[in-house]
Amino acid sequence: MNGKIIMTNKRAIIFGGAGSIGGELTRQLHPHNTVAIYDHDETAVADLAEELDLQAWISDVRDREQVRNAFEQFQPDIVF
Repeated sequence: MNGKIIMTNKRAIIFGGAGSIGGELTRQLHPHNTVAIYDHDETAVADLAEELDLQAWISDVRDREQVRNAFEQFQPDIVF
């Protein structure tokens, strides 16, 4: 990334947010936005959530009820 802020003051939920690409996206968006992550890797989610102090869900995206709960609780403006 070239140092430009691409988004500010938004609520973003990042599916796969603890993976290599999702984690980097999370780190870049977090300073200027409210970010939550959703991922199935319990250890990676716990590490990133602790590092950045953000809301996280540990579940599979195929679990419709958990995805619905994440959307209802977090109410994102944008989804990655």
